[in-house]
Amino acid sequence: MVSLYYNMFSSQNLMGDLHVDVLADGTWNNDLIHITGNQGTDWKPAQASLDAYIGKTVQIRFRGVTGQSYTSDICIDDISINASGVGILPTGSRGQVFGLSLREGILNLRMEPSVRAEVRVLDLHGRSIFRFVKERGVASMQKPVPLPSGFYIVNIKDELDHIVNHGFVVTH
Repeated sequence: MVSLYYNMFSSQNLMGDLHVDVLADGTWNNDLIHITGNQGTDWKPAQASLDAYIGKTVQIRFRGVTGQSYTSDICIDDISINASGVGILPTGSRGQVFGLSLREGILNLRMEPSVRAEVRVLDLHGRSIFRFVKERGVASMQKPVPLPSGFYIVNIKDELDHIVNHGFVVTH
């Protein structure tokens, strides 16, 4: 599931379009989400399923196409990509991550219980901010990770040296 909040307002009612596209198997699939026209001054939610891409490596692209006026503003915020139920490490890896989220200062991790993994939160420069270990026998865990606003990478390395990186934007 990809979800976000958007704001699309034009004082002259000449708003453009917001598109969310997915790259899978070398092909861009446009308009997983497509919102057009003036949507008023309030922030509104949008979401779309990623179930069609289970088992595939994908990229998600956010496109804003401006309207006919310099007053056509498009903003997005609180972007969330939930990979719940999707194994995201190489095929055959025992270290599958089934869910990962960072919300309100809590890191939630669900992964294969038979695997031990090191989990690190890195800042934009690759410096380790937090580090903890998920031991064997643990399927899910929650860790408080109070972070200031910014971009962070959650790096998960299992005992077979498979590595998964997830980027998160923290806003307050």
